[in-house]
Amino acid sequence: MKNLILILLSSFTCLSQEAITDIDTDMKNCLQIANSTADQRNCINNAYDSWDKLLNTEYQNLINKLRKEEKELFIASQRTWIKYRDTEFSFINSYYYDNDKGTLFFVMGDHKRMEMIKNRTKEIQEFIETLDN
Repeated sequence: MKNLILILLSSFTCLSQEAITDIDTDMKNCLQIANSTADQRNCINNAYDSWDKLLNTEYQNLINKLRKEEKELFIASQRTWIKYRDTEFSFINSYYYDNDKGTLFFVMGDHKRMEMIKNRTKEIQEFIETLDN
């Protein structure tokens, strides 16, 4: 069952095409020892919390590097992304959690939400890297 979860979650993310982070490694290690769906969900939700914290840190890092005009545009962009995220989360909630599809769908929904936050964090990190180079 653990291998099935790892395979399913890997299908959401192409780990070979991106740098593996400590957050990814911690989540993978946690999932390998998870004994229940609740344990798996805890692993993914811990990764979500870590990505969300990093997202907020990187957001501030980028804000501090931008010129005034860029900063205003980025803040507007982030506000729009937050609206998109909230709408997407509503869909994920309906699709994965509100239907009687089984507990595996809860794990998949948690992972989908975590991936959204992770991807936005990576986008912001790319802007920072570009400015730093």
